Amino acid sequence: MSFIDDILPHAQRIQKEFDILSSIILAQAILESSWGKSRLAKEGKNLFGIKGSYLRESVTMRTAEYNAKKEKYYVDTAFKKYPSWYDSLYDLAILYQNGVSWDRNKYKKVVGEKDYKIVAQFIQEAGYATDPDYASKLIKIIQVNNLTRYDIVSYPLLKFGSRGVNVEKIQRLLDVKVDGIFGVNTLTAVKAFQKEKGLVEDGIVGKDTWEKMSMLN
Repeated sequence: MSFIDDILPHAQRIQKEFDILSSIILAQAILESSWGKSRLAKEGKNLFGIKGSYLRESVTMRTAEYNAKKEKYYVDTAFKKYPSWYDSLYDLAILYQNGVSWDRNKYKKVVGEKDYKIVAQFIQEAGYATDPDYASKLIKIIQVNNLTRYDIVSYPLLKFGSRGVNVEKIQRLLDVKVDGIFGVNTLTAVKAFQKEKGLVEDGIVGKDTWEKMSMLN
């Protein structure tokens, strides 16, 4: 069984439970654990290099970090030791959902976003990793290994009054002010888009409209 086959069911379970793309989770696991072959993965079931302890268990590793000048240096760091792969994936999902004690919204934009390129950039901008090329590495891994085929496709129904990250997504695609609120301006833009694409001009973003919008990426 390949590494992807081994963790894929868990990644897709996480996507269903937390609405975080499987492709992103898989790419992070591949990048940070060297396809599950890293010492941290083998000794601690830790796929994502999450620091600290888990149920008072940890593994100490020498790791590379980068300073403000993007210069590499090495430090000894304690990483969480998990009893299973799923626990590692679950802990990452909890981090993205709940953020950290000093900033509960730190990774909020990762949850619900359906564009893996945007998610990769969000993760880097939030300071998850110090590697300045982290986002581009994730994107390359996803593309080379066609990891988007493992994403669970869903089409959240959006209409006037809807709010959240999915509304922000269509606002970016339609070049409308991004505020996460499906208001008059967003409604007008959606209807114009539907008219242009020969769709029913009802201002509701359902499966057909989502599929046409996905071609704008």
